Amino acid sequence: KGFERTVISKSPYFVVEKEMLSPASPSFTSHCNGTTFEIWGTMSGHIRINSDGAQLDLPAVHFSLLPAALGAFEISAKVPSELLRVYVPERK
Repeated sequence: KGFERTVISKSPYFVVEKEMLSPASPSFTSHCNGTTFEIWGTMSGHIRINSDGAQLDLPAVHFSLLPAALGAFEISAKVPSELLRVYVPERK
């Protein structure tokens, strides 16, 4: 099974998504552009967050705040994982 995304809640102020990621799926890539941050939580499984050569392992029931100044990042699953992602949507 690959990557799956489900929007749990959406408002003008934040979006909460459930992400399903497996080792066989491509890594999730995105960036914090200097104006917003992201919060990632591993509900089950185990992921690795990579950014500019730094790595952070995030096992089940752990959360991480990715700061606005982080820039590009990549998330890969070490085992099948269920994740929560919270971010501020782009303003139009």
